[in-house]
Amino acid sequence: MAKSTIAKLKSLYKKVDDIDLIVGGIAEVAQDGAIVGPTFRCILAEQFIRTRAGDRFFYDNPGQPSSFTKRKYLPGMTNQSVNQISNSLC
Repeated sequence: MAKSTIAKLKSLYKKVDDIDLIVGGIAEVAQDGAIVGPTFRCILAEQFIRTRAGDRFFYDNPGQPSSFTKRKYLPGMTNQSVNQISNSLC
């Protein structure tokens, strides 16, 4: 966080604990090419994890009729050929 931002927050708030989440999150500096700072990054990641886990129709959740399986969608492919494709893409 920039020193000027810290000085501004100190002038507006008596204690660090008084700073609102939104204000503090917006004031954070994004790192490593991110759009948001570490606090919002953590909140967004947690939300995506919970949304995925709570969606019974998400293709990757096991044990559902809509679950993605290699056998169901890629019957002619072996594990080795699927791994080769995924390794070339990632």
